[in-house]
Amino acid sequence: MNIASVEMEFVSDSISNVLKIKPEVLHLVLCGKSTLEIAELLAVSVHTINSHRKNILSKSQCSSLAELGSKSVREG
Repeated sequence: MNIASVEMEFVSDSISNVLKIKPEVLHLVLCGKSTLEIAELLAVSVHTINSHRKNILSKSQCSSLAELGSKSVREG
């Protein structure tokens, strides 16, 4: 097994972990919805959505939503 395949498995595992958090939040974030829009759609507080956004970025090891979107497209 080479380093690239190990890294790819790690990235896939990271994305899988994110999907376990709150798949609907991840989907809405990647669709470009604002924090307020997501909170209203899911009937939760803005603070809850901000926490989910932070956790999604942390668990996926991405520094921005653009990076997360790019990684999601690459990883499927």
